[in-house]
Amino acid sequence: MTRLGALLWVKRQAAGKTLGDVSRCMKKYIRKIRDWEEGREVPTKKELQKLATFYGCDIDQLLGNELVPELEMWKVREILKDGTLPREF
Repeated sequence: MTRLGALLWVKRQAAGKTLGDVSRCMKKYIRKIRDWEEGREVPTKKELQKLATFYGCDIDQLLGNELVPELEMWKVREILKDGTLPREF
């Protein structure tokens, strides 16, 4: 699990998007999106920009370089502490 992966997951949840929604937007398999969120792979800068636009934030928020709402950072810390993403149904 990586900080970037946790931030991607939290931003997706905050935007109310599913893995399928992101997959369609990015024209990538769901597995690729999950790999990004679980820290097994890292999206390119171009992919990060597209994700940021889709989630309604800027790329610096996805990278954790800009102020991220406290509730979202709390979720990121919990995910990193546990080491796994919450299950989706």
